[in-house]
Amino acid sequence: MTPGFVDHCLSGYPVLWVATSEPHRAQKDLSGQLQKEWSERFGEDGLTILRWDVLTGLTTSEGHPVGSPDPVEAITNLSQIQGELVVAFFWNLHQFMEPGVVQAILNGVKVWKATGKVLVILAPSTSIPCEVEKYVTILDFSLPDEKGLREILDNLTKSVQEEDSSFPAPSEEEANALVAAGKGLSAFEFENALALCIATEGSFSTSVVLEMKEQLVKKAEALEFYKPSAEDSFSFIGGLDNLKSFCLSTCKSPLSKGVLLLGVPGTGKSAFSKALGGEAGLPALSLNIGAVFGSLVGESERRIREALKVVEAMAPCVLFIDEIEKGLAGSEASGRTDSGVTARVVGTFLTWMQDCPAHVYVVATCNSIDKLPPEMLRAERWDAIFFIDLPTAPEQARIWEIWGNYYKVNIDHLPPHQGWTGAEIRTCCRLAAMMGCTVKEAARFVIPLATTMGEKIEALRRWAEGRAIPASVKTTTTTTQKARRVVRKGGAK
Repeated sequence: MTPGFVDHCLSGYPVLWVATSEPHRAQKDLSGQLQKEWSERFGEDGLTILRWDVLTGLTTSEGHPVGSPDPVEAITNLSQIQGELVVAFFWNLHQFMEPGVVQAILNGVKVWKATGKVLVILAPSTSIPCEVEKYVTILDFSLPDEKGLREILDNLTKSVQEEDSSFPAPSEEEANALVAAGKGLSAFEFENALALCIATEGSFSTSVVLEMKEQLVKKAEALEFYKPSAEDSFSFIGGLDNLKSFCLSTCKSPLSKGVLLLGVPGTGKSAFSKALGGEAGLPALSLNIGAVFGSLVGESERRIREALKVVEAMAPCVLFIDEIEKGLAGSEASGRTDSGVTARVVGTFLTWMQDCPAHVYVVATCNSIDKLPPEMLRAERWDAIFFIDLPTAPEQARIWEIWGNYYKVNIDHLPPHQGWTGAEIRTCCRLAAMMGCTVKEAARFVIPLATTMGEKIEALRRWAEGRAIPASVKTTTTTTQKARRVVRKGGAK
């Protein structure tokens, strides 16, 4: 079992750094665990718990002042406080890590470990000065689990019912749905979302809780919360039946990882990715890898870690990455071109794909396979790699029907469209609607990709043969072999 907060305190660790954005809940939960363990082992006496912030200074758990708001004086005073075990929670001390504070910690470490003093720094970041990092142990304080979220829900329900007895308590099914929607939120954020439900709708609603989760995404620079429109559904995607069937049957499983979609531009890769979330009933996020990279040292690595933490908090969800090969290009030469930044970002992302504990279904699109790092294609990165070729004749017919109805244009007389992609068919219908002409007339403004990039498309097909799964169900044409007709000499015709 991994040692926890209580174990470190009882073992005489002098400085603990707890990474959390919830200092209230962190101090309450951690001090509660410590008090329970101490009383069971040693009785009620001997444990002293203190709290410090820059406004109130160092105080006891009852609120009595015992030290100055000045961080240097408060840290120095910690050595003088009596008790078998003294644990002082310092809120946001990372904001005051100037030379005086660093030296006060260095001076106190030897005394604290010998006299049962523990300095606990509660801070949202782990920017530890190099002078003291060898003396600091970092501990994570996780967000509320299902049990903690259910407790918040039950307490708020009870509180509201005390004032209004007619307030409906959620059923067991509704409560489970609310708790599932609240995963990834802090206790404060979840309680706020529930309170907003009551104020706006008069009862609890998972949709309001999910809207609160959107705030997490808005704060991440490289992420976008995607809300499917009416067009973002499988009914607007002609064909790709093999891909649709596979993803719908796997994306809800906690064992799933996701799919890589390789194919010709304009064949519906992005449209499929955006529609999958709505079809599966999962929130959909979009990761812009280009926005991860920043100009400051360490900024890119920080952004990718923060973005992936938010993605995990949104789980279960679908994560869409468009044209992934462009975002991850250059990783092999990264050491020579950008001091290894791209390689580190790619490494972080690949490790996350392999070991992500949350249920995140990654759907990435790619137009050029040779630009991807080889390790991106190995087993256990994806559930499957699909190849999306130019649409078949039946798929083209379905696509013409979809966009002809959408743009309200007549498709009885179609132009020659062999090798056209779905995007080109949509463009033709849109132009016809915009220009007030037939699709045959609008077709002269459409230059198909199969004409301009035929060689590259053929190269993609050759690579995908045997290496990727066809996204469409193959159609086969059966022809009847006729017997040879021979006219016998002298015989009848």
